[in-house]
Amino acid sequence: MWRIAVYETLYSLIHGLYTVFEFFCGLLEYVYKIVFFTCHEFLFPSQKSIRLKELVDKIKKKPKHLTVLLGPEEPEVADLANLVIWCLASQILFISFYDHKGTLKKKEEKLQTEVKKRSGETAQIIWYTDENSNLENGFKGSKVHVKVITEEDSKMSAVNITNSLLESRERDFSIENIHKHFVKQFNFPDPEMGIVFGKDYCFYNYPPWQMRLTEFFRLTSLKGITYAQFLQLLVKFTSREQRLGK
Repeated sequence: MWRIAVYETLYSLIHGLYTVFEFFCGLLEYVYKIVFFTCHEFLFPSQKSIRLKELVDKIKKKPKHLTVLLGPEEPEVADLANLVIWCLASQILFISFYDHKGTLKKKEEKLQTEVKKRSGETAQIIWYTDENSNLENGFKGSKVHVKVITEEDSKMSAVNITNSLLESRERDFSIENIHKHFVKQFNFPDPEMGIVFGKDYCFYNYPPWQMRLTEFFRLTSLKGITYAQFLQLLVKFTSREQRLGK
């Protein structure tokens, strides 16, 4: 009996030490990223501009829809707003945030306010909420569509589509018809590119139908994400070849 108690104590001790070690590694990585990019911008501003221009020039193919999978960390409104503005600048028409914890829904109004401050009057941000989107017909400036998706939304959409197909007189269960219902339900096209934030490559029950052809990339943390990192991911996406099952 005493051996079990010793094993449990050792296991708890090792687990605690590893948790502390993991925390400090993450903290050091975050501090390094902030210090490195701040110093580089201050000491070599011209080189930074040249580097970013080179990255932009390399982007031959851009996703129409970028989906962002938020990990276990609490997302900062400023970082999320940056992603929306960068999509706007990169002419990515759709960006969705998948929040499996459901916390972003509570901050969505703050996010809208922050994005509005940065976007200016020459751009249109189209938010897809539970109510109607604020799309202005005839708008000719740059624009981006934004939607927040939760795990509950994903489950309910699948249930609604299933019920709709069963109640339909046509009873058409073809892949094309199912896909049409999913697109209609989500209002967005399927994402070509996805960014997973977190230490683990986990999709957190992301809607499987929408991610069939998505190219995913992972970053350990959303905090302090830079425009250079965002562009580097776009460059990686450009180099990928989608074989579509061939």
